Amino acid sequence: MNMMRLKQLSLITLSLLPIAVQAQDVARKQSHYAAAVNLLHITEDNVGFGFSYEHLLNEQNSISLYLPFSYALSNNNNNGFYYSTEPQYFYPGQYGYDRYMTDLQDRWTVEKGMAYFYPGVKFYTGKKLARVSYCVGASLLVGVGQGEQTTVNYRLDTLMNGAQEYYMRSFVNSSTEHYNRIKLGMMVTNALNIRMSTHIYTGLELGLGYSYLNKEAGVSLHREMLAQIGLKLGYYR
Repeated sequence: MNMMRLKQLSLITLSLLPIAVQAQDVARKQSHYAAAVNLLHITEDNVGFGFSYEHLLNEQNSISLYLPFSYALSNNNNNGFYYSTEPQYFYPGQYGYDRYMTDLQDRWTVEKGMAYFYPGVKFYTGKKLARVSYCVGASLLVGVGQGEQTTVNYRLDTLMNGAQEYYMRSFVNSSTEHYNRIKLGMMVTNALNIRMSTHIYTGLELGLGYSYLNKEAGVSLHREMLAQIGLKLGYYR
């Protein structure tokens, strides 16, 4: 009786071996992926940060689906100008006289943070699993963000100091308008990755492209060059 059970267990074990081998083959052929954090990310807007997910699509690990995201921090475009609510006095011929006489309104913009999404594909010239690997890729670019424009209005008054005429520019009011920003474009990316260990790698990425849609507050602006540089640290499996 025991011999019969032993034979049955042996037959069951032998019958399961091909399934186990097949499962191992499937596991070997499973696609790899990589996730990375951009320690430093620079775009045409400003410095920021980002992260990315990459999924290898073939057994040779030479083609991948690439899904990076980045965020550019706020950028102040007021060129160092700060208005004052205090009256400003000046005389004809004084330095800045022409400016004060004609400039009764100041405007500046602050570009708030900009979020970018770059879905695309990468092509590795060698093996992705190599210690040093290089790839080139093509990506769509979608950027969304906000900005604000501040307008300051002044009033110009004429005063007399005895027989001397002089002027006073006084602050009247200020207003701030918020608006949306959107960019669409395409980008070509070059990347160099160095594997530091079995699962950890570092990489340097450079992307250049061109926008075909660039809008602020619903108004189409001129097309512009797009650029991004990223220094990343990632995990590979």
